[in-house]
Formats: sequence, C-alpha cells, structure tokens
Amino acid sequence: MKRKRKFSVSLCLKYASFAAAGIAALALVGITLYILISGLPHVTWNFLFGKYVTSTTMAKDEVSIFPAIVSTLILILLTLVVAIPLGVAAAVFLTEYTKPGSKFVKAIRLAVDTLTGIPSIVYGLFGALFFGYYLKLGSSILTGTLTMAIVVLPTIIRATEESIKTVPGMYREGSFALGAGKQKTVFKIVLPGALPGIITSVILSVGRLIGESAAILLTIGYSAKYVVGSLTAPTTNLAGMVYFLTTEFKNEAKAASAVLLILVILLNIGATLIGSRLQRKNKA
Repeated sequence: MKRKRKFSVSLCLKYASFAAAGIAALALVGITLYILISGLPHVTWNFLFGKYVTSTTMAKDEVSIFPAIVSTLILILLTLVVAIPLGVAAAVFLTEYTKPGSKFVKAIRLAVDTLTGIPSIVYGLFGALFFGYYLKLGSSILTGTLTMAIVVLPTIIRATEESIKTVPGMYREGSFALGAGKQKTVFKIVLPGALPGIITSVILSVGRLIGESAAILLTIGYSAKYVVGSLTAPTTNLAGMVYFLTTEFKNEAKAASAVLLILVILLNIGATLIGSRLQRKNKA
C-alpha cells in the first residue's frame, strides 16, 4: 500500500509539473502572438526609420521610433562594456581569491543579493542624484549607462559566481601541476569553463536593459526628437517610447511594443549564437 501511495504522489507531481510548464508556455506564446498581431500591422518604414519621434502637435505619419532604437542599442552596448568586466572580476575575486566562508565574502554576497531586490526606481533616483547632479552629467545617456550598469551588476556577479563554482577543481589542480600560475589558470581554465553562466547573465542583463523604464526615465530623460549625437545629451529608450506613445498614439504604441519584443528576441538569439560559438572554440 505504501508503494502505491508513493507512486501516486510522484505521478501527481509529475503531471502537475507538466501542467505548470504547459500553462507557462501557453501564456508566453499567447502574449507574444497578441503583441505581434496587434502591433505589426501598424509598423511602417517611416515609423522605423523616420527623423522625428513624437509630440502633441505631430501627425501620426510623423511618429518614428528610430532615435529610440539607436539610443537603446547604444545604452545596451555601453552598459555591458562597463558592467561585464566589473561583474566577472568581482565573481572571480569572490570564488578564486578569497577564503571560503569568510565574513568578508558573506558581507559582499549579502550586499549583492540585497541590490538584486531593490526596485529600479530607487536606482534611478540614485543615478539622477549622484551621476546627474553631483557629477554634473545631467540627464544623459552616460548617466543612464552608469546607473544601469549598477542595476545589472548583481545579476552578472551571481550568475558568473555560480558558474565558476561548477568548474571542477581537478581542472585547476591539473593546471597548477603543469606549472601554470593562478592568473593563467583563471583566464585559460576557469573563465572558459564558466562561459555558459556568463552568457546567461548577459542575456538576462540585455532583457532588463531593454525593458527598463523607471530608472531610464529618471536618468536619461525624454528627449529623442533626433538621433542622439552625444553621450551627454538627453535621449530615451524603447520602453520609454511605449509609455509616452500610449497617451496620444495607441496604434503606434502597439507597433513600438512589437518592435521592442522582436529586438529582445533577436538580441537573445545573437547572444546565444555567439556564446555557442565561443564554447565550441574553447572545446576545440
């Protein structure tokens, strides 16, 4: 009787997990299809590559998200350039150059976990005050870059740290036995082995960078009538564009949402392909 009960419980859990996965998949597919079906019919050439963004005095055929697309891509690139080296270096320090279980490491990890749960608007207020006001960078793409680097830094640190822990210790011992030093072992053995986790952190960071709105609006402002020509000039991103378009241009807001979703998918696919290629190269 006990065996039948255990079998029944495990079977119920199995089907429950399948049902939960199916519901999540259906919800994801449904939301994606709704956004694409409702938004793509309103996407035009001028909407994607026109000169202006929007204002209350413009007609609908003058609305364009091209400056927002350019600003979003610049923001993603600069943020990753700042955050990835800092995050990977911090993860390497915590796992390779400190004693396991030390109070210092526990304090840093507690701080990183705490930063992960802070609302983005708090980051935006901090960035606007510190980078924008005290460092006199104002509302600019540079202020947004530095702020968003802090936002995604905990994600990169934790994902890289957990990935480094999965690298077998025998790899390090073999490297040391062959005469390699600590630095060479880290760069030639540990980091290539932790590459999947680093790529995962990059993908998660890109998704948050594209979809972020509260911190972005407080740091880079909303001024994208023209394509941004300076890192110290105010601009906007696609998420901010969707927010502002909903007040005056409903169909254009749907179109911008569809473009935003497609951009997220393309960037994630690109990051995955690059990561797979680097992994094959390292294995070879």
